[in-house]
This record gives sequence, structure tokens and C-alpha cells, in this order.
Amino acid sequence: MKKLILLILTISSFNLFAQDSVSVKELRPLTRSGFDKQYFGSYLRDTRDIIIAPAKWKASQWISIAAIGATTGVLFVYDDEIKRLSQKLRTPLTNDISRYGLEPWGKGTYSLPLMAGFYLHGLIWKNDRSKRVALLGVKAFVLTGVFTQVMKYAFQRTRPFETDNQYAFEGFWGSYKHDSFFSGHTSSFFSIATIIACEYKDKKLIPPLIYTIAGLASLSRIHDNKHWASDVFVGAVVGYAIGKLIYSHNNWGIQISPVVSRNTTGLNIVIPLN
Repeated sequence: MKKLILLILTISSFNLFAQDSVSVKELRPLTRSGFDKQYFGSYLRDTRDIIIAPAKWKASQWISIAAIGATTGVLFVYDDEIKRLSQKLRTPLTNDISRYGLEPWGKGTYSLPLMAGFYLHGLIWKNDRSKRVALLGVKAFVLTGVFTQVMKYAFQRTRPFETDNQYAFEGFWGSYKHDSFFSGHTSSFFSIATIIACEYKDKKLIPPLIYTIAGLASLSRIHDNKHWASDVFVGAVVGYAIGKLIYSHNNWGIQISPVVSRNTTGLNIVIPLN
């Protein structure tokens, strides 16, 4: 029964930012100097929007926040049990898979070159979608990383390889030696994955594929005993939320052909297509 409740809460938690609330407008092409000014200036604007976002949440979103909090609380209870199980299942093979195939995505070793590849593809083949993914993906990675680090040192949770006490938090005035909550690898790559999934939502295979990679990369942090399960869950939610915000707020300076679609909430949204 407890596991069923956890599953229901987890599914409902990801509905928080499922609604697209910003329509993308067709913009005039910018000069390079104008583009640079708008792009780098958008880092500050998006940072502001991330901070003030709670003030604009609707009742339904606050309900989802409660579900996220409840899910996190349940995971806190089971964190040590999940840790022990994950370590029992470790083998040399899974260690290699995690080290070379999964963990580098969250660190940026694979994900940032992927963004460079998108941008290079956009330049060579004059593909605006590829350039948009690259620029927004890099910004999502940077801003999510900054926000995550602030939260890490606000909570100062001890990592699972350092203790068996999943409730070991030092708080803001601690020693600044512990930074487990929440997972930066998870939040950073989930933000990039969300940018890719949003841009290519018209491609049936891309969103599930990129989210699967993000999910496996996140689970590798539990496997490697670097994060508690609750660290990974909150990191995924935060990365997804920031990715959605950045994508919905930014399509500046790139000529697009708007295509009107309709989401499950009945609100008209615009999917930018090349």
C-alpha cells in the first residue's frame, strides 16, 4: 500500500508544470549584436522569473507542489532502504555502465558537446530548431546549475556514502562540506532533456528517448551511492520545471513558423517548427 501511494504521488507531482502557458510569437530576425544582447540578457531575466515563479502559481500548481512535498517526504523515509538495496545490486558491469554510459550526461561531459553538435548542425544546415535547442539547452544547464548549488548549500545534506542517516542536514549555517540535496547531475541534465523534448514534441520518439536517458542517468547517482533517492527525485522535478520555464519564455531572434496546437487542458499553444 505504501508503495502504491508513493507511485500515485510521484505521477501527480510531474503534472505541476505540464501546462504550457506561454505562446510563442513569430519574431523578426535580429542582427548579431542584437541577438547577443538579447540572449545574454535573457540569463538575468530567466533568473528573475525562476525566483518569482511561485508568486504566479495557480491553486492547481500549489496542489501539485503539495504532492511533490509528500512524495519527497515518503522518499526520505525509504532513502536508507533504497540505498542499501541499490548497493546490493551493484556489480563491476553496472559500475562501468554508470561510469562511462550514464553519469557523464549529468556532469556535462556528454550533454554539452551534444548542445555544441546541435548548434553546429544548425549553422551548417541553417536549421533554426537545432540552434534554438543548443542555445536554450546551454542556458538551462547553466541556470539550473547555479540554482542547484544555492539550494545545496542552503540544506547541506550529508551524502549517502558518508552516513547511514538520511536525515542528516546541517542547514544554511553548517560546515559547507555537505551538498547532497538535491542532485545537480539530475537537475542539470533534466533541464536540457526538457528543452529537447519541448522543441521536438512533434517527433514521437524523441521525448521518451531523451527522458529515458535522463532517468537512467539520474538513477546512476543512486547506484553510485552519491545521492539519496529523494535527492534525485527533487533534482528531476526542478530540472524539468526550469527547462519548461526557459523554453516557454525564450524564442527570441529566430524566424519561426507558428503551428497552433491544443494541449490536454484545452489551452491553445504554439509549437515552433522550422
